[in-house]
Amino acid sequence: MIDALGKVPQVNVLVGGAYYSYEMDQTAKKQGSILKPSQLVGKAPIQEKLSYSSFEVDEET
Repeated sequence: MIDALGKVPQVNVLVGGAYYSYEMDQTAKKQGSILKPSQLVGKAPIQEKLSYSSFEVDEET
């Protein structure tokens, strides 16, 4: 399928913000890609807010 498209001038790649860096962005640009980082950056949870780890999962329901 990729061969059928021919040369693609630019590729947009969605990446998790925790995996994004300036160096990685520059490497991607040299290869004709543009990285689009998400807002998920792996920050520590805010103590005043309820975190996901506070919940228990009932695997039967």
